[in-house]
Amino acid sequence: MAQDAFSLRRRAALAALRPVLDDNALIEALWDLQENMRGDGVSDVISYIDGVSNRHMLDARTTKRLYEIIFRSLKTPDGDLPDDPWPAMQASRAVRSAPAVSPQFTFNPTPVPPPQVAAPATVPAPPPAASIAVAPASAPVRQLPPEQAVFSGLIRAILAEVQQFHSSVIEDFRTDSLKELGKLRVSGQAKHDFKQAWLRPLQDEWQISATATELAELMHLIYIGLCESIGPVEADQVLARALRSTERLPEARSFSPKRFL
Repeated sequence: MAQDAFSLRRRAALAALRPVLDDNALIEALWDLQENMRGDGVSDVISYIDGVSNRHMLDARTTKRLYEIIFRSLKTPDGDLPDDPWPAMQASRAVRSAPAVSPQFTFNPTPVPPPQVAAPATVPAPPPAASIAVAPASAPVRQLPPEQAVFSGLIRAILAEVQQFHSSVIEDFRTDSLKELGKLRVSGQAKHDFKQAWLRPLQDEWQISATATELAELMHLIYIGLCESIGPVEADQVLARALRSTERLPEARSFSPKRFL
């Protein structure tokens, strides 16, 4: 039976996150996807998983694995995915105001003993309280000027695909993209931000303080590095897919990613 896009996203997220989150955290993560994830593009998946990882302080290795599982699950045959968690999600909203919560979720074979997330007395419980403390980490992305937000989405989309299909060349990609940076006519701050982002390319938000013209210069370095690490034909294909994905960002309505080319 055909399934709608929202159902597929929920089931893919459930397949990825069920092993790393308890039931209550998982329900919140699924609601976050339902309300905030705009599409199935690479940048959409990266933004969503980064938000979950930041809130629950997941390590970089786990975050990378979640990228891969979500991408793979979105292309998985219908019968190989877990059941749609939508009924359990709705049930969680219905009982949120009750004094005690005993949801009949089936995400884990053994329910987590203290599931009373909504009760004020349990707010300090380790998993939910820690997640709330780090939630603002993703907020700066929405405050960026359109050109910087689009640049961030475009680079992260490129890196996600390189990591998924060409993971062995990430270090070469970094080296090739940085070797001409010193000759570039961009501000010292832009160079600094660019170099810092490459220290952890798959986890960084790629928030570069630069003008649109400077970002286009940096994009040229990225493209050259991509060509040298995976070849020009494959590089053009990766870039084309990343552009299509980034064009879905709200900021792309006022600043097209194609302006960086």
